Amino acid sequence: MKRILLVSYRFPYPLIDGSKIRIYNISKILAQKYQVDLLAINEGPVADEHLKELERVFNKVIVYPFRPIRFKINTLKGLLSKDSLQIYYHHFDKVQRWIDEYHADYDMLFCFHIRMTRYLRNITDRPKVIDFIDATSINYREAQEVTKGLWRFIYPIENRRLLAYELKVLAAFDKAFITSPFDKAYLDENS
Repeated sequence: MKRILLVSYRFPYPLIDGSKIRIYNISKILAQKYQVDLLAINEGPVADEHLKELERVFNKVIVYPFRPIRFKINTLKGLLSKDSLQIYYHHFDKVQRWIDEYHADYDMLFCFHIRMTRYLRNITDRPKVIDFIDATSINYREAQEVTKGLWRFIYPIENRRLLAYELKVLAAFDKAFITSPFDKAYLDENS
């Protein structure tokens, strides 16, 4: 049976919002034909009963819970980068080491959201699939029009960085999924 590593920017249980429901249901569908392992990072600890629920869906569940402050510290690393702060916010060396060591055990790598793609950027020996969920750069474009304070200056920069990064990811991954035709058209128009 083929093995898939699903890489997620959040622990997809309990099913309390759209992205968790999406991750959970896609995983259940994949698990019908493939051996699916989940690697998820999470802001804060994961309850044992939630872990047990996902162990019924996945072959193996690897969770890296980090304190919320660690995510914010990660963002500081991206300030001088040309890449999106989103990518740095969710990137941890400990998780990168695990992926570098074990990715070759899988037939395919399935990445949920642009936030997790940095972990897979240097992998070229396995098929990679990205579920964008949405074009996150659209959210920043809209936010910059209504926000105040320091964020008025950050959002326009982050929007440009994120759009450029999203387009790079489209070229680097073998397949890409996105929820709405509107978001797809936005990325197509800007590529």
